[in-house]
Amino acid sequence: MGLFDFLKGKKNKAQQHELPKREILLSDIRVGYFVEYQLRLWQVTAYNQYDFLDETMADEWELQEGDESIFLEVGEDDGMYWTVSKSISIGKIEGNVRKSIIKTDEPPERIVYDGRTYYLDDSGGGYCFEGGRDGDGEEFVYWTFETEDEKFVLTIERWDEADFEAFQGYYVNEDEFTNIYPSDQDNSV
Repeated sequence: MGLFDFLKGKKNKAQQHELPKREILLSDIRVGYFVEYQLRLWQVTAYNQYDFLDETMADEWELQEGDESIFLEVGEDDGMYWTVSKSISIGKIEGNVRKSIIKTDEPPERIVYDGRTYYLDDSGGGYCFEGGRDGDGEEFVYWTFETEDEKFVLTIERWDEADFEAFQGYYVNEDEFTNIYPSDQDNSV
């Protein structure tokens, strides 16, 4: 072994003390991270944690690519599940669902949105913690509907007497999300 071979094999001190980087799991993403989904690169722009009254929890990330936003959620219900959804206008759900809920505090058992029929699957209450568990959570009530084949989901959330949000989406597998990495400003991984 020559002198130059020995020097080539030596790493500088910074490289010798560098910790190996681990693969980032989808459930580890934070605001500022990037993730590839359906051949598009999305940036995580918000994070919320939900604490439901049935003692289950869910994490939700808002992902943005250009002008488009989607919501990625992971929760537990007989095992882990992942959904991707988009915000929709509650007024676009056939019938006057908003008025029905205000009048009776209950939604219909069946709703139709964008030509698909959804059936009431779950309901309850909980607290939303914007940015995570710090601070007081905002109380809300939700109703979750699924299509008969259980591929699509529609959720209606009630935040106040007349303040509603609705989301339509579908179930996904965690491995559909690839190339997860932090922003240049995050060195925590």
